[in-house]
Amino acid sequence: MPRTFRPLERSSSWRRLAPHVWGRPQDPTVYGVMELVVDRALPYLEALSERSGTKVRLTHLVTKGLGLAIERNPDANGIISRGRVQVRSSVDIFVQVATEGGRDLSGTKICDIDRKSIPEIAGEIAARAKRVRNHDDPGVERTKGMVQRLPSALLGRVVRLCLALDVVPVFVPPRETGFQAGIESFNGLWQSKVWQRFLPASLAAVRKRSRNYIVASRTRHDQRIQAAPLRRPFPLAWKLDLQAAPKGRMVFVRRTNDQGQVDVLGHTLLADIQWTHRLVRAEVDFGEAKIRLFALRRSQPGEQPMLNEHSYQFPKRPFRETSSRTNE
Repeated sequence: MPRTFRPLERSSSWRRLAPHVWGRPQDPTVYGVMELVVDRALPYLEALSERSGTKVRLTHLVTKGLGLAIERNPDANGIISRGRVQVRSSVDIFVQVATEGGRDLSGTKICDIDRKSIPEIAGEIAARAKRVRNHDDPGVERTKGMVQRLPSALLGRVVRLCLALDVVPVFVPPRETGFQAGIESFNGLWQSKVWQRFLPASLAAVRKRSRNYIVASRTRHDQRIQAAPLRRPFPLAWKLDLQAAPKGRMVFVRRTNDQGQVDVLGHTLLADIQWTHRLVRAEVDFGEAKIRLFALRRSQPGEQPMLNEHSYQFPKRPFRETSSRTNE
């Protein structure tokens, strides 16, 4: 069986040094955008379709072109392993496939692209896409099964506690500091107004200055504080049932990708093809079995028009906490 990776030959000194200098990337994805005139390509694809008896489209031509580009630039076809560049022994491309009537995305990998003709690529993509859409691809179904098991694990004790008490959990986008800016802003103001402005003589003096500043800050924001929801008393004689089906709502604030999609509870959902790289409020309604996606603007937080709605059924499986300790 051929090896999947091999060491990069004749690597430059910078390529040998870079893996030891730079840290791991958080998202090792490279996006490229090119605008090409395809007026001459379309008649060629029509003629090629007639000669081969296989429908050949621009997707197949672009796939072949990418395969040849990678074959001619093998340095880009690899990974970093143990501080060294390891290049792949073959040129493989993953092609996305729309499933469930366009409501979900899957895909298939085409191997040895550089060695196959465009009609061969078109025929293989068509055959594999059909298997994916008919749920006959073992690899894709195995991966989807693993992903579909994620929601049960993601809804841990704290989230289930909130849902059982009719509290709406809200998850902000990862690695976006803007949503934490209110807390960080207060910390910065406290340091500049209390800690750095005065030279306290004792701990009691610091506490007094801090107490005065907090009272002034709350007075300044009194209108917003008064508009906040009222606190409810914790119910008496109440017990959390971790095996009960989740109810109520939970919210994910997410940023769409370049195709206007967001990832929510293991599913890639279309918000709007025109709403790319922008914020979305994804509202999961367990009672109505829906996920609703709303446009979100920081400059206009009160205006949140709905972009799309998707059916969603939470998996009916027993709750098992991922811990080495035995559940109570």
